[in-house]
Amino acid sequence: MHSKVKNERHSRLLKDGKALISNDPATHPDRVGLPVGHPQLRAFLGVPLKREGRTIGLLAVGNREGGYANDQLESLEALAPTIVEAFLRKRAEHSLEVGFEPTRILKDEKFYAKEKTALTLQTG
Repeated sequence: MHSKVKNERHSRLLKDGKALISNDPATHPDRVGLPVGHPQLRAFLGVPLKREGRTIGLLAVGNREGGYANDQLESLEALAPTIVEAFLRKRAEHSLEVGFEPTRILKDEKFYAKEKTALTLQTG
C-alpha cells in the first residue's frame, strides 16, 4: 500500500514531467493522502528525473521552513541530471558484478537493447 499511495501522490508530476511546488500540500488539488506513518507534509518540492526526454523518476524534498520558491526549484533541477547519471552508473556497476540481467537492472527497454547488442558484439 505504501508504494501505491506514494505513486498516486506523485503521478501528476511523473505524467506531466514538470516540477511541482506546493507550500500547502494538504490543500493541493492533486493530494490523495500520505502513507501510514509518513510525517506530515507542510511544504513539498518535486522535480522529475529525466533520461532521453522521458521521466523515469522524481527527486522530492519536503518541509523546508518557509516553504519553497524558484531558487530551491532551480537548485534541485540543476542536481537532477547528476542524480540520474549516478543511478545509471550504480546500476551499470551492479550489472557487471552480478552479470548482465536486463530485466533486473533497468526497465528502460532501449537501454537493454543497446547494452545487449554491445555485449553480444564484445563477447561474440
